[in-house]
Amino acid sequence: MTNMGGQEMKTKRKLDALLALSDQPDENHNKKSRLLQENIANSSKSFENKTKKVAELLKSGGAPNSRKFDKSKKNKNGSITDKNKKISEGAVSSQKKSPKIELKGHGKAALLSNLKEARIPLQVADLQSLLAFSLLGNMAPYRPFRFCELERPGSISTVLCVVLEGVGVDHFDQLEDAGDGEVEGGADFPWIRSNLDLAEVVSPASYEGDIPQELGLVQASKHMLFNLVPKYGSMEAVKKHLETKRTVKTTYSVAPQTTSDTQKDERLGKKLELILNVDQMRQEGFILPVSGKENKYEDFVNTKDKYKEVSEDSPLIAVDCEFCRTKNGQELAYICLITEKLEVLYKSYVQPSDPVLDYQTIYSGVTKEHLRGVTTSLSDVQAAVRQLLPSDCILVGHSLNSDLKVMQMMHPYVMDTSVMYNLSGHRRHKSKLRELSSIFLRKEIQAEETGTEFGHCPEEDAIATMELALLKLNKGLAFGDARFAQNGSQDYSAQLGIEEKKVVEEIASITLTSLAKRGKKSLCVVVSKSLEESYNKIPSFVFEAKLFQTGEYYKSVIAKTKRSMTRHNMIISHCDLTSCAKLSTAADTICSQLYDSLPKNCLFVVIFAGSKDSNAAAAIKISKS
Repeated sequence: MTNMGGQEMKTKRKLDALLALSDQPDENHNKKSRLLQENIANSSKSFENKTKKVAELLKSGGAPNSRKFDKSKKNKNGSITDKNKKISEGAVSSQKKSPKIELKGHGKAALLSNLKEARIPLQVADLQSLLAFSLLGNMAPYRPFRFCELERPGSISTVLCVVLEGVGVDHFDQLEDAGDGEVEGGADFPWIRSNLDLAEVVSPASYEGDIPQELGLVQASKHMLFNLVPKYGSMEAVKKHLETKRTVKTTYSVAPQTTSDTQKDERLGKKLELILNVDQMRQEGFILPVSGKENKYEDFVNTKDKYKEVSEDSPLIAVDCEFCRTKNGQELAYICLITEKLEVLYKSYVQPSDPVLDYQTIYSGVTKEHLRGVTTSLSDVQAAVRQLLPSDCILVGHSLNSDLKVMQMMHPYVMDTSVMYNLSGHRRHKSKLRELSSIFLRKEIQAEETGTEFGHCPEEDAIATMELALLKLNKGLAFGDARFAQNGSQDYSAQLGIEEKKVVEEIASITLTSLAKRGKKSLCVVVSKSLEESYNKIPSFVFEAKLFQTGEYYKSVIAKTKRSMTRHNMIISHCDLTSCAKLSTAADTICSQLYDSLPKNCLFVVIFAGSKDSNAAAAIKISKS
């Protein structure tokens, strides 16, 4: 027997003991163990082989007390039974939860299952926001919350967007009108109707736009534009440099008042009905003066030492704050208080306690020059507020909890316009103050730029907030709140007391392909040869795509799309069916074949492009196999 060192002998004994405990249910196990021991005795090379063998045993479940941990049953030939294999596979798959998508508010209102006159069509921009969010997650500039909710976008393996020219909502509405029978030309779309929930979408052709622009160009956010100003010198130069697209924007205005509206329920317009209760304040993130509060809030102070009981005669005071970022997070930099008469009660810049890391000018409007020489501190503001506020006043704000946090103050009586006005019907999806002001007050605030000025003005915002609160008191509790919509009705606009209008405008944009590239995602585009010219009008979109291909006929487009499914994060497949004799068959074949070719957990979006005289239709679905 070959002599071994002390360390090798010790390791050998441990390995022998491990093999003895492995308790393999194989009848050749003892033979294997003896062979291993003989190999170890023969050479140091065999010693290494035994180490590898033990590692394999451990990996396969043959570890000490393996019976206790490995409950998979084996049949006579040693393979795991199908039943246990399925259990094992199910356990693995459950570790990675599948994505989930659900239509909300406007999404449900657009479904073709609704009456034509009751539908509120979506915009292609809504679908674009879903595509971007599913591809980029939190890096996406916009979210699809207006019409749907997508859970776990990171679990989506591939995004496939299919666009079919030559088909529109009228093709499907004709089928509904005809009942279960086929319409002229046999356009019955059996697979599509059986597997997809279709929604109406405004066709870009109706406002001289097109699908390539609507999908390929993403509206540049205010933050994106602001970050490009140093590079190009001015906002005007930035917008000239960027691509522009012609799109339709939904705008709202207060509906004309009817005779019945003038006789409102007096109970609904009372201040006490609009004050948040303790549970609501807790849900909205307000800091409450309760025992056991976190240490980080121990420096918060009450707005008064003692409070009077609130009543309908209690005064309203609107507050708005702008923030800067320091090492401690968000700190107060600018504050304004407004009375019910829309007069300034208090306004001041505030010097943060620590050096400013980011003035957040794009949002706050505050610059380094604004704070130069300012000596007002947070404690000065707190003292002024405590002195000025009546002991029974009601503070009004938009997301007021954020303002009070940077003020490091607590107040018991609050109204919040982000709560009392709700256009989505969901508590977590709040409308911006700028949007509410435009809709209900017909006032544009927080303009993108005024000369070289950017960001918000706390006086302007506080006035808008106060006006919204006063309007709510005048109109009643249900005004501007989709949560009060009658059950079963999708006509949200009428019930909100607003009118919906469409406005066509040119907007500065960046390409979806550039966003994908920035997020290190691969985007492939496959289009019919007849549509290539439309995409060439956006050269940067084509250039920045990972792959851009054309097909002479729709079948070649589908074949190239299938080959790209496992190679790219997103594929846009655009087929021209305008000259197709068997439209229903072609559309059905394309949708069914591409959907059936998708791996599990892929997002499938199909858009039927419509025409100048017919709206588009669309559907979204997560692949299951």
